Amino acid sequence: MLELDVVGTKDNIVVVSHDSNMHRLTGHNLEMSNLQYSELPPYKKSFFSHFLEENFQCDREYHYTTLESVFANFPHNYISVDIKSPTENIILEVKRLTSQYNREKITFIGSGAKKNNDLVRKHINNTLTFMTLEKVLLIYFSYIFGLVGFIPITENSICLPIMTRTFEKLKYSELPYFKAFIYSSLSKFFAMISGPLNRHLNRRGVKVFYWTLNTEDEFDYAIKLNCHGIITDRPSLLKSYLISRSL
Repeated sequence: MLELDVVGTKDNIVVVSHDSNMHRLTGHNLEMSNLQYSELPPYKKSFFSHFLEENFQCDREYHYTTLESVFANFPHNYISVDIKSPTENIILEVKRLTSQYNREKITFIGSGAKKNNDLVRKHINNTLTFMTLEKVLLIYFSYIFGLVGFIPITENSICLPIMTRTFEKLKYSELPYFKAFIYSSLSKFFAMISGPLNRHLNRRGVKVFYWTLNTEDEFDYAIKLNCHGIITDRPSLLKSYLISRSL
């Protein structure tokens, strides 16, 4: 499965990108939504990857790719599409592309925040879905109090972070200390109780994915928690890991 974040350009081209601002990848402090797709600058020859804690080196000139290109090149793969800061125009374009490539049954579409996701679901209601942050927290706290069996679940998947050493360092660099401490502590606690909860979710038809894991020790940990998938920046390493263990 491919997990993607997408952003819209000024001319409503859906671009694969985690960041709406292009400074980290291109060196230009520009918002993608203010530019035509043809105006987007190429990637820098070297840029920092948070979860790898190292610079990614480009061996040639790379440009932003489009969601349509991904759909065209991976017609049979499950793909999760998180629409960042969705507008109606971008949502409708994602819907059009999903229909054009007959991907309704193999594409998870949504947005991380409930308000944004509600707008997405208003226009796209015939694809697979993933839980918002608010729904994830509801699931975990209802599980703690023994009420998760009474919570309606209409989503098809849940995508969760694992508080790796790298991710913890990232959060402490991004957030005020107290907020980072709360985020880190909750994430670690949720991971501790995730095994039985994930089995419950599996029985209810919910796929469980963990992000962003880049070492074999992290892969081991996620698999012990009964997950269906691992999101990684090192797909070749993950592939070798899975093959070596006949997974």
